[in-house]
Amino acid sequence: MLKKRISNFILYNLIFIILIFGLSFAGFYLINYNIFKFKNYEKLDFFIEAFDYNDDSYLAKYKEGIVRKTSSSNTPILSSEIYCYSPLDTDYTNYFTKFGVNSDILILSSDSLKNLEEGKILKEYFVPLSEAFISSLNLDSNKYYINDEEIFGLQVYSKDDSEFNKNTNFDKLFMFDNSVYKLDFYLLINKNSVNFSSLMENNITNNGVDALNYLIEVLKE
Repeated sequence: MLKKRISNFILYNLIFIILIFGLSFAGFYLINYNIFKFKNYEKLDFFIEAFDYNDDSYLAKYKEGIVRKTSSSNTPILSSEIYCYSPLDTDYTNYFTKFGVNSDILILSSDSLKNLEEGKILKEYFVPLSEAFISSLNLDSNKYYINDEEIFGLQVYSKDDSEFNKNTNFDKLFMFDNSVYKLDFYLLINKNSVNFSSLMENNITNNGVDALNYLIEVLKE
């Protein structure tokens, strides 16, 4: 009787372990499949550092509309993801490494940009923004993140200027402050993106500008 109970206990736990392993593998596979199943010029991804979503109905409108909006293009956007992670998350660095460095457009806090600048890796990740590129965006922002006299970021949220935030509208979708942290946030373009031909030579598409302007349009509604 004792042997049978021990045997049943081992069998039960073995099935449980196999089930957990299978679910973990499936989750890992799906995440990586969604990242890599499209070519880099067929997808347009955002990485957002924010404490949470404010109103994710804007997210649904954007994701439903952007694929349809570019469907008649020679190089349409087939997929567009918005990854949003809190800087307070203990796994934030891992999320940035996995999703941030592969995203076309990023919004990061002034603290994160200072850390990248102090680590002398800001220029490894992001491309300077030209005046022509800035003017092609429908973003009402005249505040910048500047490094070595070059513009790397467009401010999209101010910690102490509510009127400015009403013009940019990004806080409609993302929660950029909480009871403890008050930070400025900036929009940056990934140096390795292939979707900003108006900004970088040898890029395949200009879908980045189209996607960004469409998100800005949705947020103005």
